[in-house]
Amino acid sequence: MNKLALATFLFITSISASGQEIENYVQNALLVNISSTINPGQESSEQIVSINIQLSQKPSTWFYEVDFKKKAVIFEFNDTKSSVLENSLIMHSPITACKFEEKVINVKKSNKVLKPDSHNQLRVSFYFKDLPMVFPKDSGDSKNIYFTFKWSSDPQKLKYYILHENVKKDPFILSFLGLLVVFCGVFLFRNHTY
Repeated sequence: MNKLALATFLFITSISASGQEIENYVQNALLVNISSTINPGQESSEQIVSINIQLSQKPSTWFYEVDFKKKAVIFEFNDTKSSVLENSLIMHSPITACKFEEKVINVKKSNKVLKPDSHNQLRVSFYFKDLPMVFPKDSGDSKNIYFTFKWSSDPQKLKYYILHENVKKDPFILSFLGLLVVFCGVFLFRNHTY
């Protein structure tokens, strides 16, 4: 009887251990294709470029960022791998390149007590001559993520299509804040009791 009880105990613990492994398993989405289309805009020199990122299924999370220094729009997909070759992509102006970066990240890295939980991460970076104003969207199921932007072949109108980093400070606001600090200092100094 003891052998039967021990065998049952070992069988139950092996099932529960394998169940924990199944809980930590995350199915990866695959990057299937990146396609681009160009449609005419309202003016003869204007074009509307759409880039469609097709995935096999919805990734666990995704987001995008604009990097002004690199002149890039970067999409990051978690629990995603690539099945597309970079050199097979056809990009249109003003896009100069498209690069993929795949890596495995441990989401529990900061806690050394917990068992490592590794996930695949895919970064897709689109590099531009000049950054356009991009408008990313996803389909309702998040299997297709796309972004559109307007572009012009007319060099005089191009400045209206380029995204500029807002680094200038308004001198009126800065001078107002400076005066406000001075008046507050004077008010506090006059009302200070010794």
